[in-house]
Amino acid sequence: MKHQLKILTSMIFVVFATNLHASGLDLIIPKLYLPTRNTPSGNTNWTITNAATNNTSNDYWKLLINSAMISPAINFGAYTDIEVSMSLQSYGTISNHSDDIALSIFKNNEYSQIATNLHTSSTSGVQKILIPNNSNLISKLKLTAPNSSSTSGARIMSVEIKGKPISTPLISTNIEGALTLDSQLGDSTTFNLLIGGVNLSKKIGISLEGNEDKCIHLSTDSISSLSCNSINEVKITYKPTSTNNKTVKLIITSDNAPSIEQTISTKTLISASQHVVFDRIEIKNSNGSIYYKAKENEIATLYDLNGRLLKTYESKEGWNEISWFQSGIYLIRIGKKVQKIML
Repeated sequence: MKHQLKILTSMIFVVFATNLHASGLDLIIPKLYLPTRNTPSGNTNWTITNAATNNTSNDYWKLLINSAMISPAINFGAYTDIEVSMSLQSYGTISNHSDDIALSIFKNNEYSQIATNLHTSSTSGVQKILIPNNSNLISKLKLTAPNSSSTSGARIMSVEIKGKPISTPLISTNIEGALTLDSQLGDSTTFNLLIGGVNLSKKIGISLEGNEDKCIHLSTDSISSLSCNSINEVKITYKPTSTNNKTVKLIITSDNAPSIEQTISTKTLISASQHVVFDRIEIKNSNGSIYYKAKENEIATLYDLNGRLLKTYESKEGWNEISWFQSGIYLIRIGKKVQKIML
């Protein structure tokens, strides 16, 4: 039986193993399995999308085009040597690697592919993949069949996620790197922060440093000692009180555990409906180009009609040309002056 593994070059720590040493590994989340023919069960807290279950002799999830199987949130920080063990087979008439299985992890608000297992037999059996060290990250895993069709793909009979529990106190979150929150002036946006602990004995404290104007609000400033070793949700709400962007620091602490400090950057968006409250910018059209009038070193910013920042210009004294690669209706802002323009 031949097995191959295609690995993304940026994830050099992923390995494919046929004989992983599993002793000392604990089940991290409930096993996903189908114990009885045509009776789907065992999918506790998993999200199953377009993956039907049916067969006359064996149970399996059919992973075809537009199918996905997403795990519940996992505190990767609580374990080392994490492995995903999948009981797999191909489904249908295989062509163009339609039975490939892609394993992805949710990071920075998107799924990043870790590895793809290529199956060359209709009876592939159990495949095991080691998960790269994700430090103290709370995240989800997703299984898809990226090259499948509506009739050809893969079968999944069971999935186990195991790891070796750590023995030291640790706090985990679902933020990797800096977090950016944006909202229109007068409106608000909310981010669901997940915080989990392991081997903690005291409550978890949550605070914001540099939030003097109170534009960022936490739904709670602590997690009790009774809940600190499970995954908890804390809502971070950003409601801008001015057009000034800023940076604050999120600090999460608990006794005897390394503290977490993560940067939160804010961005105030300008709604198309808000431009009428500001003064007009002097703009002219000449030889098919758009120009705006500004002072030396004055900053001009170009937005789309949803308020997303597209480009920043450092102006010279007098008339300045707007260079943008796509025609449409946009907003240009200089200081508190905002005007709608057509490029």
